[in-house]
Amino acid sequence: MPPKRGGGVRGRKKGEQDNPMTGTPTISASQASAIVDEKQQSSNMKQQFKIAPLIVEVESLTKVKISHLIKTHLPDVRVMNIQANRSNSFTLYANDVKSFNQLLVELPKVIQTNEKKCSSVYIPRSIQRIMENNKEAFVKMVDLEIMDEDVKEALDDQGFKYEKIIRLLNKEKIPTKTIKITFIDSTNRDLFVKVGLQIDSMHFTAEAANHNNKPSQCYKCLKYGHIAKYCKSDTQICSRCGNINHKYDTCLNNSQNSMCCNCKGQHIATSPECPKYKEYQHKLQRTIDQYTSSAKTTNPFQLSRNWNNNDDFPTLKTPERFEEIKIIETITEKIMSIVEQATQRLFKTLNQRFDILTNRLSKKFNIDIEEIFTEEEEDKQESRSNKKQTRNQQQEIKKATKKHQEENIESTSTPTDGIKRKYISSNSSLDNPTNSTKDTRNQFDIEGNEAVAVQIETSFGHLLIASIYVPPNIKLHHELFEQIYDLNNDCLILGDLNASLQCMGSKKTNATGLQLQQVLYEGYLQCIDNALTTYIRNNYEEKIDWILANQPTITFINNVETQAPFGLKEDHKPLIFNLNMSAELKPQSPRRSFNFKLANWQFYRNKLNNLLSKIDQKKTITTAEQIETYVLALAECIATATKTAIPLTNGILKNFQISKTTKKLIECKHRAFRKWRRTNNDNDKKEYYNSRALLANALRNERIEKMNQIMSSLRENKMSSDKVWAAVRKFHNKRMKQSHTGELIYQNQIANTDYEKANLFASYFENEIFVEKPDHLPFHKQVRKKVEGIKRRLTRTDNKNKTPPITKKEIKSILKQLPNSSPGPDSIHNRCLKNYTPSLIQHLEKVFNSIIDIGYIPRIWKNANIILLLKPKKDPKQPSSYRPISLLSCIGKVLEKIIKQRMFKELNEGNILPSHQAGFRPHRSTMYNIIRLERYAREQLQKRQHSAVIFFDIKAAFDTVWFDGIIYKLFDLRLPEYLICYIISFLDNRTASIEIENILSKSILLRSGTPQGSPLSPLLYIIYTSDSMNSIHQHTEHGLFADDTALWTTSNTITNLNYRLQSSINEFQKWCSSWKKKLEIEVEDVIIKPTSSARYLGVMFDHKLDWRTQVKHVENKVASRISLLRFLSKLNPNANLNTMLALYKSLVRSVISYGSIILLTAKENIWKRLQTIQNKALKATLGLPMYTSTKYVHSISNIQEIKTYSTTLLEQSITRARIYNDKITENNLLKIQLHIKRSDI
Repeated sequence: MPPKRGGGVRGRKKGEQDNPMTGTPTISASQASAIVDEKQQSSNMKQQFKIAPLIVEVESLTKVKISHLIKTHLPDVRVMNIQANRSNSFTLYANDVKSFNQLLVELPKVIQTNEKKCSSVYIPRSIQRIMENNKEAFVKMVDLEIMDEDVKEALDDQGFKYEKIIRLLNKEKIPTKTIKITFIDSTNRDLFVKVGLQIDSMHFTAEAANHNNKPSQCYKCLKYGHIAKYCKSDTQICSRCGNINHKYDTCLNNSQNSMCCNCKGQHIATSPECPKYKEYQHKLQRTIDQYTSSAKTTNPFQLSRNWNNNDDFPTLKTPERFEEIKIIETITEKIMSIVEQATQRLFKTLNQRFDILTNRLSKKFNIDIEEIFTEEEEDKQESRSNKKQTRNQQQEIKKATKKHQEENIESTSTPTDGIKRKYISSNSSLDNPTNSTKDTRNQFDIEGNEAVAVQIETSFGHLLIASIYVPPNIKLHHELFEQIYDLNNDCLILGDLNASLQCMGSKKTNATGLQLQQVLYEGYLQCIDNALTTYIRNNYEEKIDWILANQPTITFINNVETQAPFGLKEDHKPLIFNLNMSAELKPQSPRRSFNFKLANWQFYRNKLNNLLSKIDQKKTITTAEQIETYVLALAECIATATKTAIPLTNGILKNFQISKTTKKLIECKHRAFRKWRRTNNDNDKKEYYNSRALLANALRNERIEKMNQIMSSLRENKMSSDKVWAAVRKFHNKRMKQSHTGELIYQNQIANTDYEKANLFASYFENEIFVEKPDHLPFHKQVRKKVEGIKRRLTRTDNKNKTPPITKKEIKSILKQLPNSSPGPDSIHNRCLKNYTPSLIQHLEKVFNSIIDIGYIPRIWKNANIILLLKPKKDPKQPSSYRPISLLSCIGKVLEKIIKQRMFKELNEGNILPSHQAGFRPHRSTMYNIIRLERYAREQLQKRQHSAVIFFDIKAAFDTVWFDGIIYKLFDLRLPEYLICYIISFLDNRTASIEIENILSKSILLRSGTPQGSPLSPLLYIIYTSDSMNSIHQHTEHGLFADDTALWTTSNTITNLNYRLQSSINEFQKWCSSWKKKLEIEVEDVIIKPTSSARYLGVMFDHKLDWRTQVKHVENKVASRISLLRFLSKLNPNANLNTMLALYKSLVRSVISYGSIILLTAKENIWKRLQTIQNKALKATLGLPMYTSTKYVHSISNIQEIKTYSTTLLEQSITRARIYNDKITENNLLKIQLHIKRSDI
C-alpha cells in the first residue's frame, strides 16, 4: 500500500504537502513512469514498474466530487484510490501510465472548466527527489584538464542521453576532480554506472547517486516529518527531559533521567534508537526502495564481451558503438592466436640452434655438457649435506679469533687470521649464510641490492665491514642497512651506491640519492661528508661511492682521499682512508651548546637578577684592570644563569631512537635467531622469520611516523616559519658542520690527526695571512710615524667630557635585533641576551660607557675561535683553500654594533663614503652597480662603441687590512677621537685559536686584518678602500661592493680602449701596493684575455647582452629546488597551499627574479624560458601534472607571470629610489621603464 500523504519525507511543512510549488509539473509523465525497482530479491526476480502518486491541490472539493469529475470527463482514466489529506489536498493513485499522464495534464483543465477553481497537480517533492537521484551519477578522479566538452563528446559516442554535466566545487570554490552527470532517465544512468566513462584511452568508474534515508526532525517540537522552518509550535522542548521552555544545553537533569517526548523512553529525543525514529526511517526507506533503481559499479576490465545483450534494460536501444567494439574484439582474438603460433615457432627454432651449439662445443673440447650440469647438481646436494661440518668449522674460527686481536686496521689491509665472515647477498638471508634455501630468498628479497660483510675483532670489540653495490636505476632498500646494523651496531659500510647528492659534490640529486638521504636522516648511520667526486666520465664528475659508519666508528676515519682510476676503461676512482681504532673519542666542544627548546626563561631571569645583585654597581671603573674584572664577573653571572635554567645538548649524534616495543621485538628476533641456530628446527626457523617481519614492519611504521612529524608543519593551517624551514633543511641545503677528513699539506708538513691539522692551520694563518707585511715604500714609514704620534696624542687627551654616553635605549634596540648566531669562547648566546632584565641593562650600560671613556676593550672580547669553511672549487689539501670565520663574544659584538651605528652617522653627515660603494650600506644593494653596468653597456652597444669591463679579486681582503693604515685613515677623516681610541684598542693584541672537530690549536696573535664575523669589519674595510678609485682614468667608471671591484670603460677604437683600461689597472695596482693589499693574480705577469661572459654580483653578463647565459645559469640553479618542491608535494598531498607557495617564492622565485629588472629589455624568447621555469616550479609545488594548463595553475595559485612580477619590482624600485634620494638608480630605472614602453608600442 502506498504511504499516506504522498509518502511524506524531509522538509515538508507540517499538515501540508511536501511540494510547495504549483502550476506546471516539474517532471514529465514518461520520466515519472519509468522508475524501476531493481532491488535484489532472494529469488533475483525483477519487480514491475511503480507509478508515482499525484497530489491535487484545490479548495472546497471532496474526494467524491473529484471521483465524479474523473468518471464523467475522463472515462478512460483508471484510478486505484483517492485519499483526502489536510490543507485541501488529495492523493491520487493511477492504475497505469496512460491514466497517470491524463491526470497530470488534463485534470487541472477539467477542474478549471467545471468548478471554476484553480488547481494544481504534481508529483510529491520527496518522490521527485528520489527520481532525480535515480537519474544522477558521479564520476570521480577526472583530471582537471578534461573539459566538460570532452565528457559530452564521450557520452555522445557511447550513445547516452543526458541533461547536464556539472563539475563540483569545494568550499573555496575551486573545481574538484568529481563530475556530476544528470541523465534523462534512470535507464541511461544505470547502464552508464555499469559501463563507466571512456574518454579516448582513459577510463573512469561511475557511481550512482545515494539516497538519504535519515528522517527530518524539528529542533523546536522534536517531531519527525517536518523542519523548524515550517513548524507551527512556538514552544521549545528539551530533548533530554521532555519539558518545555528550555534547551538541552541549559537542562539541569543528568543523562540518566532522560525521557523522550515522542515515545516516552529513557533516552534523548534525538537518539537514533528511538522507535519513532526507526518507524519514520523505515517508511522513508520503503519509499526509496519503491521508487528507485539500483545499479552496481562494474570494473571496466570485467565487462561482458557482448554488450549487445541488454535484456536488463528493455527501454534502451542498442548503440551503434557496441557493434564496433564487437568487431575490435574479434580482430584482437585473431591477432592473439597469430602471436601465439609465432612464439611457438620461435621457441622451436631456438631449441634446435641450442642443440647444434651444444654438439659443436662437445666435439671441439671433448666434453659432455650434460655431465657438467649433473655434476653441478651433485655438488649442490653435497654442500647441503655438509652443513654440520661448516658450523663446526665456524666455531673453530671463533675460537681462533680470540687469540688474534688487532688494534690498528687499515682499509687497504686484507683480514686473514681472527676473522669471522658473514656473507650477505640480495637473494639470501643476512643472518644465516649457510642455510641459503629458496624459502630464505623469499623471506629476504632485497631486489637488485648486492652486499657482502666481514666481521673482525678489535680492541674495542667486533667491527662489521660491509660492501654494498646498488646498480643504476635500482631502488636503494633501507632494509639492507637495517639488517647490517642489526648484525652489529659497530659497522662500516662501503660501496658503489649510485646515489648522488648535490650537497655532497654532485651537480644534481637523483632518486637513489634521496633514498640514501632518508637513511642518513634516521640517525643510526652517518657518512663522510666531504665533496670528493668518485665517478668520472666524459669530463663529468660526481660522487656515487660512499663511506657510511655509526657513531663512534666514523670518528676514527681520517685522511680520506681518491686515487686515479685503474685500467683504461675504469670510471670509478678508488677511495683510500685510515681507520685508526686506537684513537680516542673526540672531546666535547669548547663552546657549550644549549637546548633552548627546553629553556625556562622565567627561572633564568630570576637567577640572573640574583647573581647580578651581588656585583657592586656603585663602584666606579677607572682602569683597564677594573674593566677586565667587571666583564669577567658579568659573563660569569650570565653563564651561571644559563647553565642553571637551560639544559645542555649532546654534541654527538645519538643512534636511531626507537620505541620500547621495537626494542622488545629486536630482542625477540635475536632470541629466535639464536634458538634456530642452536636447534636447526624448521619451526624455530619459521618463528625467526616471523619475528623479523614484525620488526621490519615496526621500524617502517616508526620511520613513517617520524617523517609525518617532520612534515606536519607543511600541513598546518597557519604557517610556522621555523618549523617549515626546519623540515625543508632536512632535504635541502643542510647545515652540516665543516669536516676535515683528508690530510693537509703546508711547507712540506703533512697533518693527519685533528690536533695536527689545527696547529698546521694556525701556523699557516700566523705566517701567511695575519702577518704584518714589511715596509717596502717610504710612504709606509711616513704612515707608521704618523700613527705613533696619533696614539701618543690620544693617550694624553682626556675625552670624558667629549664622549656622548651610551644609553639604555641604544642597548635595548640592539638586543632586540640580535640574530641567533653562534656564541664565542665565553659560550654566552644571543638568546640569553635577548631575554634581558633591567638589571642586566644597567650593568651593560655601565661597562660600555667605561670602555669608551677609557678606550680599552677587555681581552676576552678580542679572543676568537676560528672555524674554517672550504671555498668553492678549491683543493681541500691546501690551507689557503679555507675561509676563516671568527666566533667572537656576543656581549662584545653588542657594543660593536653601537659603535658601528655612530660611525655610520658621522660618515653620512660628512658624505665621506664613495657613492659607488654599495656594500654594507643602508638602502643599497647589489642591484645598484648591476643596473649601472647594464645601462652603461647597453648605451655603448646602441652607439656601436667598444666597451670592456674587468673584475678584480683581492687576496684575503678582510684578513690583510693594515692596522696602521686604517688608523691613519680614520684620523684623516676627522672622526671623533673616542671612536678612534675604540678602534685602536679593537685592533690591538687580538688573539685567535683554530677550532677543528672540537679541538683548539695554539693561540696566535693577529697582526693584521679585521675579524670576519665582527659587525665592525665590513665598515672598516669600506673606509680602508674608500680612496682606491681616486686616481683611475677620467673616462673609466667603477663599481664597488665590499671587496668586489669592477672597472669599465668605452672607446671608439680598441687601442684607446686598452689604454684607458690599462692606465686604470696600473693606478689601482699602485694603490694596492701603497696600502699593502695584494691581488689574487699579479696583473703584470698575466695577459688578460677577453671572454664572452662573466659573472658579476650573481648576474651573468654576456658580450651581446642577450642574457642567454643568465637564463641558463638560473635553470641550473633552480633545477634542484624544483625537484625538492616536487618531492615535498608528493610527500605531503594535503599540504597547506599558502605554505607551499611561500616555499616556492623563497626557493625559486627569488632566484628567477634576482636581476630580472635589467632583463626587462631582453627579447620575448628570454621571458618565455623564464616563464617555463616558473610553470614547472608551480606545478611541482602544487603537485600537478606537467600537462596542466598554465592559465589554470596561475589562477589557483594567484601568482603573477614572471614578467608582470618583474615589472612590479621595477616600479617598486623606482619608488624606493625616490624615497631615499638615489638619483643615479632612479634615472637608470626610468630609462629601463621608457625602453619597455617603447617596445610595447
